[in-house]
Amino acid sequence: MNTSHNNDSEIDQVRLAKLSSLNFSIREGLESLYQAIVRTTAEIFEAQISALMLLSEDDCHLEMVAAVGLPEDISPEKIPRGQGISGKVADSGKPFITADVARYLSEQGIEVERYYQAAFASVPMMVGERVIGVLNICDPRDGAVITDHDLDLLSIMANQAAVAIENAQLYSLTDKRFQERIEKLTALQRISQELTANLEKGRALDLVLSECLRLTPATHGNIAMRNEATGDYQIALAHGYTSEEVDQLKTVRPESGIGVIAQVLKECTPQDCSR
Repeated sequence: MNTSHNNDSEIDQVRLAKLSSLNFSIREGLESLYQAIVRTTAEIFEAQISALMLLSEDDCHLEMVAAVGLPEDISPEKIPRGQGISGKVADSGKPFITADVARYLSEQGIEVERYYQAAFASVPMMVGERVIGVLNICDPRDGAVITDHDLDLLSIMANQAAVAIENAQLYSLTDKRFQERIEKLTALQRISQELTANLEKGRALDLVLSECLRLTPATHGNIAMRNEATGDYQIALAHGYTSEEVDQLKTVRPESGIGVIAQVLKECTPQDCSR
């Protein structure tokens, strides 16, 4: 009877059971998710080291976002795509496995990722056909080897983690936009209350312009008001400008048909000048 084979099968069954029951929470934030992924990976594969690396926004390099088991004096590296083991895995989308990563790095003359020792595996994290990062394990307990079947299971886990990360990023973006929407609605309510409680025009205009600047990336703003007596439009309030710039603004006559304000008055629609 092959006891070793039976033990391996039992281990595989346990790992498959854990993988099938994985449910990474995306509501605790990205940092918590990253830590949960590397902790769970190390636990399932009984690895001393687990590391999660994600591609930068420009897809040019990998950044380590979470790890367990690495020495405290190791500073996270930025590995160019296509370089080192992890960089090549990210670039090719193909997993890598070796029984002695230190020896492999030495023989290949690779200078990055020298903190890895013993058996090592690196798999791409895929969302559809797109690679978003890599998931690494190293140094299984008791000097165990990492098998091809382990590599398959690690790939399954990496892809589950990749989807969780994508969802968490989307959730974070949606939550941020929701918060921005709440801020804008709150600002409108504040302006409405002020206009209702206080009919003093100067204070009302200042509140409107201040809230507009607070809720947008803009650093400068002005309000032009129509002079009922002359029919001209004049700058009533300006924020962010020097006194010289304010004086120059006051010389602008929108009714002349020139400039952004003139275009807004003519078409009665907002104009985005940033494009």
